[in-house]
Amino acid sequence: MSTHEHAASASAGPQVSAAKLIATLSVFGAVAGLLIVVVFQATQPRILANQAAATAAAIHEVLPNGARYQTLFEHDGKLVEQVPAGVDTVPLEKVYTSFDSAGQRMGYAIIGTEPGFADNI
Repeated sequence: MSTHEHAASASAGPQVSAAKLIATLSVFGAVAGLLIVVVFQATQPRILANQAAATAAAIHEVLPNGARYQTLFEHDGKLVEQVPAGVDTVPLEKVYTSFDSAGQRMGYAIIGTEPGFADNI
């Protein structure tokens, strides 16, 4: 055995079966996926509450004298107060209408985004 062959076989290390490699990768992938799901579910309520607070602050910034506001949803080309049962409101466009303390409509606020340099603004 030449020194070159001896060095190549010594640096190769022990042979590991493909099944063991696949099993190890599968276990770590499953654990990582589970962690992502657990963290997502744990943080989702806080994220939604933060988004709702930011939306309310933006509405009160645009319509500062409003006593309350109501959310209207664009559904089938119309603005409606409530969507039919089973319709997810998350992807729907929303219009917020503000009312004064006497219940008179004061104005509307619509959230809009435009692409910025690195993210939507």
